[in-house]
Amino acid sequence: MNTHRPSQASGSPARTSLGWRASSLVFGALLLLGTHAAFGAQPVRAYRCLRFGCPSWCGPVQVTLTSHSADLEAIAPGTTLSTVDEAFSDWTRVSCASLEASVTESLSATPPFFGDGASEVGFIETNWPYDANAIGISDVQVIGGCIREADTVLNGQNYTWVLGAGDAGRVNAYGAVLHEAGHFYGLGHSAEPRSVMWFLYRGGRPILEADDFAGLCELYPRSGDPADCDVTGCPLGYACEAHSCAQVGNPGCIRHEDCDEGERCDAVTGACVLGAPTGDALGAPCVDDLDCLSGLCAQLVTGGVCTQACDGLQPRAVACPDGFICDGDAVGVCGTGLCLVGRPGDASLGAPCEEDSDCASSMCDGAVCATPCDPDGVDNCPNGFVCEPGQAAGCGACKPPLALGARCRFNEDCRDGMCVTNEGAETGACASLCDPSEGRQACPAGFRCDVVGDLSLCVASAISQPGLRGGASCSVTPALRTSGSSGAGPSSPLGVTGLLGALVLLARRARRRRPA
Repeated sequence: MNTHRPSQASGSPARTSLGWRASSLVFGALLLLGTHAAFGAQPVRAYRCLRFGCPSWCGPVQVTLTSHSADLEAIAPGTTLSTVDEAFSDWTRVSCASLEASVTESLSATPPFFGDGASEVGFIETNWPYDANAIGISDVQVIGGCIREADTVLNGQNYTWVLGAGDAGRVNAYGAVLHEAGHFYGLGHSAEPRSVMWFLYRGGRPILEADDFAGLCELYPRSGDPADCDVTGCPLGYACEAHSCAQVGNPGCIRHEDCDEGERCDAVTGACVLGAPTGDALGAPCVDDLDCLSGLCAQLVTGGVCTQACDGLQPRAVACPDGFICDGDAVGVCGTGLCLVGRPGDASLGAPCEEDSDCASSMCDGAVCATPCDPDGVDNCPNGFVCEPGQAAGCGACKPPLALGARCRFNEDCRDGMCVTNEGAETGACASLCDPSEGRQACPAGFRCDVVGDLSLCVASAISQPGLRGGASCSVTPALRTSGSSGAGPSSPLGVTGLLGALVLLARRARRRRPA
């Protein structure tokens, strides 16, 4: 799954990044851009695919807006739909790509539901279930090399959505949805800070950049001549000139990395000038990137702070100065953390915790001291612990085996060695054997004894028939999954109520390392 958080207060996990959050692997293929005035003739090397193998949609994409933003609807009724439609449609206006998408509206007002077969976008206004710093979370399900379902939820509880430039606690809605739409279509995070797909929200109203175009055109290459913008139109920030989209205006520099080596961005004039970057040290409060010597101002829910990136999979590595810990969940991106003020605590692995600084491992995940791990890795947890899905997109957390009903990916994740899921899904819930003859006493409250294949198992009572969200019993004949999942696990938690459709008992299988 993927997310997006904010970065600077001028203006979001895989999370002050636009939560912006996604588990992504580096994609090695390069695309040489055409000579359009908008983008220049230069190789772009920073974009990544969301999943290994670079899966994409194998047909038109149908997106449904379910729950609205109260902030946007207060501006004018229908603003949520128009903003989401504009952000998703702008990707289809990239002239070198062939991507079809449509956005419709549902009257259900129910937030998107990961794993139900429908591709949805929605705003959660209360009881945001993920890290408070995450602006948005996207989950992509891949089957047979094609993206079959994608869902995006946006954090309306901790952030105010605006149409203009964002600042502290205020996020430009178009930019956030534009980033998450990139994940929706199969793009991971970019290493290019000016890209919409960079993992941090840098404020303002982002527009698609050359690296975003390059990544999309790799996933959805267009045969023949580029599209005629007189017909298709141009993304926000571009104008159609001589049948090609050209970027409007010259924004100058916004941050130091916009300038050449040996130069810095002048905060007053917005021009590159000679001299080294200036600003405050790590841990200092900030408004934008130019306030920080590191060139990175992360906008957390507690305010902007000068920081630097670190290896989220090795939080105890010497990556942050003394007095700082590497918070691997801070941006919601597997393998990317932020150096934040703190020191490791004394609590051991598996002990209860509230903050990362409570744990000797410098990682508190789901109120338990843990260490980060790759869910597709091999033997990457201490004995007696399993790599469970973690808070950061695509990452895991080494914890004690899971109890009945907990989210799982493999049989060995569960205390009783059984993980049940729906056909085609990548995550499920832990189950246990039961005796139907014992009736209601066979399983704990909230679970029932169901026949799954040749076994009788305690499964969540909320499991329902395909297409329903709960209530009826499952009538589909279960099958035994014997092969690996089609992609990395989703980036957001999945409750037991997400187990819809056919039940599948996950076969015990060796965990595979992803190719580098």
